[in-house]
Amino acid sequence: MDNKNLSFNSQAISDNQEVFIAGGQSLSGENGVKWIGQAWSLVKSKLGMWILLNIVYLTIVSVLQLIPLIGLFAGF
Repeated sequence: MDNKNLSFNSQAISDNQEVFIAGGQSLSGENGVKWIGQAWSLVKSKLGMWILLNIVYLTIVSVLQLIPLIGLFAGF
């Protein structure tokens, strides 16, 4: 990791300030399509696990919705 451009002064940017980087990284749309394709290959390799995980999650949230007061917060 290259840390030579880091500044540890007291004028550091806080989390709530927006920063505009004029010469920011610009990539073609093809790179975005490749990125989505790589993500899909990760999901596809364990598709059954992802489906089961979603079924379990939806079941837990559905049961929690039936409990008064807890059901108010279960949807978040």
